Amino acid sequence: DKDLLREAVANLVDNAVRVSPRGAEVKLSVERGLAGPVIAVADHGPGIEEDRLPRLFERFQRSDSGSGLGLAIARRVVERHGGTIKVKTARGAGSTFTIELPG
Repeated sequence: DKDLLREAVANLVDNAVRVSPRGAEVKLSVERGLAGPVIAVADHGPGIEEDRLPRLFERFQRSDSGSGLGLAIARRVVERHGGTIKVKTARGAGSTFTIELPG
């Protein structure tokens, strides 16, 4: 369902805007990967603590704001489309969430 996939990406963009400093760039990119589309959302936020990463995509794992459902829902939508979602993060340097979908 394209609408659900759009919502998953919108959620990542909303999160990126929320954690980034005012005026900072949030980058959304779409590329053709080896297997299909690759969508990436990069922010300039504080990064994610390493101890939170293993449970980041579980329900009710949240930062100071938000419901804690957005990343869990995004993962579920992406996986239902046969794809994967992952994050690369560095404390103080932001995070990049990447969705890889089959062609």
